[in-house]
Amino acid sequence: MPENVLEHKQFLGVLQNCMDKLPAKLATLFMMRDVHKTDNEEICKELNISTINAWVMIYKAQMGNRKCLKINWIGV
Repeated sequence: MPENVLEHKQFLGVLQNCMDKLPAKLATLFMMRDVHKTDNEEICKELNISTINAWVMIYKAQMGNRKCLKINWIGV
């Protein structure tokens, strides 16, 4: 069990570094949707974006994080 906690902390550190590389609005959108599970309508209202724009932005954020995690976490 302690290894899982350590691995989880390490993963969160790598994820945070990946998110720091994203444009601020993409990182915010990713946190709101994928971490805090915020409703899409609320995200659009908060960030003043359209629903379609939100989906495009979340895709970009997810792809950016995926690429970064593949290099910095999976490739470890």
